[in-house]
Parts: sequence; structure tokens; C-alpha cells
Amino acid sequence: MLIVALRAAGAVLLVLAPAAVAAPATAQPAADVRGIDWHDAEFEVPRVGPCPQQHVRFSGGAARTDGWVYRFTPERGIDYADVTGDGTEDVLALVDCGPPRSEYSTALVALTRSPDGSVVPLGTVVSPGTWRQVPVDFTTWHGDVAVTLTDQDTGARWNEYHRWVPDLGGFARIDG
Repeated sequence: MLIVALRAAGAVLLVLAPAAVAAPATAQPAADVRGIDWHDAEFEVPRVGPCPQQHVRFSGGAARTDGWVYRFTPERGIDYADVTGDGTEDVLALVDCGPPRSEYSTALVALTRSPDGSVVPLGTVVSPGTWRQVPVDFTTWHGDVAVTLTDQDTGARWNEYHRWVPDLGGFARIDG
């Protein structure tokens, strides 16, 4: 209630009126990562092979900047899972990158959205040391990320397991 005091002819008149009650301030939840057209978005891409982490604009699933070509891996879609354990979905995507007219390295990268809606790179989940070793598939289970990799020279396939580690601010391999 709002109390208003009016002074008229030496008397004080009190008027009681309903007051506007402000709603308590609450933190806005992070915007939904599914609402982004990732193939036509602008954001900071985590490191992919030799390509540095940098801000790029994708158009049709590809981006060119500073001598590098980034692209979403054509044969694999984008997946969503809560890999940080904060209760909101994050993005996992296989991204290729390399110099123009060369072989591209492939990495599994993770992204999320901040409460203000901007895209934030969580980091690279896995990026083999050579473009000949390629992450080809991945899945999540309770936040852990299982990645299947293939060696293009030998045809060998293996799985690696990674987990978000808040103290590191990134992903760590958990299977040895």
C-alpha cells in the first residue's frame, strides 16, 4: 500500500492507495540453443586442428576468415545435450577447418548460450593431432561424451570418452 500525506487547511489527510508491487528480480535463463540456425550464425568457434579459436560468420554451413575455411561436417548434424551439468542444453558439432584448397582437420566442438543470448564456446571436446585421424560419430550419456574416431591410413576405429571439467573450463579425456 502506498501512503500519501496531503496537507490541507492545517490538517493532514492520509490517503491509502494500492501500490505497484515490483516483481522480484530473477536471472533470465540462457536462451535455447535449438533456436539458432547454426549453419547461418556468427559466433566464436573453438580451436579445430591447426585453426585458432576465432570469431567467424557462417553462411550455408561454411565460413572463411584469416586464411582458414571452417565448415560444419556435411555428413553429421548438430546434437544437443547438457554436457556442463548446469541443466541447460549445449551444442555439440563436428566442424572441419583448414587452409583453403587443402585437407581439413575435424574436431568435435561444444558451444552454449549465455543468459544474455550470446553464443559462448565451451571448447574443443576432441581434436586429433593430425587431419588423418577423424572424429566420425559421437553420443552423450549423463553429460559424458563418447567419440568414435577413425584413422584414415589404417582404417582403425576407436572410442574416446570426454567430460566437461569446470575447474579446467574445458573437456578432459576420462578413459585413459
